[in-house]
Amino acid sequence: MKNLKYLLIAMMIAPMFFVGTGCGGDEVPPVKDTTPTVDPTDTASCGFTVSFDNYQLVLEQDVSGVYYDNVLDKTTIEITGFSTKNKHGATITSKAEISLEFNGKATGKYDQNSPGLDFKIATGEGVQLVESSSDPTNNLTINITEYGEKGELIKGTFSGKLKTGINSRDFTKGYFNIVRKN
Repeated sequence: MKNLKYLLIAMMIAPMFFVGTGCGGDEVPPVKDTTPTVDPTDTASCGFTVSFDNYQLVLEQDVSGVYYDNVLDKTTIEITGFSTKNKHGATITSKAEISLEFNGKATGKYDQNSPGLDFKIATGEGVQLVESSSDPTNNLTINITEYGEKGELIKGTFSGKLKTGINSRDFTKGYFNIVRKN
């Protein structure tokens, strides 16, 4: 009888040792996607070279875009971004802002004497801020190569001299790929 008591206790305790063990199903663990993703907020969408400084701007999306005014038949491109040295080929770490206005909403070439053209670039911040703007006496070429609808890209290139105070600065290898917001 004494052995029967121990046998019953052993039979009641034994299942506790087998809980959670045994053969599982044929479940395959999920495969982790290792494909690199590109963050559009970390891609250079605008760039230019001035002096020996190569800017490659990652845009501030909330303040950058293309806007078309139907009443005035004028396109405005606003670009604000930051260039980080050794990233995307940049040779300088600095903020830059670009403002470009031109008549119409089509592809084509514009120069310093095109009606309605206004082009400005500001580099640096605070005491190191340098503002440059288009001037009829300095050669400037802007080529709008793609003009999409709302939500699509506006692409273009630029090069030439911009006035900075009483001096001029050469801007080369300029490009932009900006989303049209309206």
